[in-house]
Amino acid sequence: MAQRRKLMVVSNIHTNHLDIGVGTGYYVAKTPNSKNRKVTLFDHEPGALGTTKKRSGRPYARTVVGYCLKPLRFPAKPKSSTA
Repeated sequence: MAQRRKLMVVSNIHTNHLDIGVGTGYYVAKTPNSKNRKVTLFDHEPGALGTTKKRSGRPYARTVVGYCLKPLRFPAKPKSSTA
């Protein structure tokens, strides 16, 4: 079951990805890393964002602190995938 879930996440991250509620960054870290792939990490906990960014190996990833039930306060370009 875990392998199937991992494959779903890896195959569903596209070139402009928004990860809402990043947790520990486990799934983002398991995806192929490419500078052509833009990743935005969104969470209400700054510590989780820092951990996920470091674990993902994507120093260029954008981090946004916010609460998902309130209006987003960052320029929302269309994303090609969201998790």
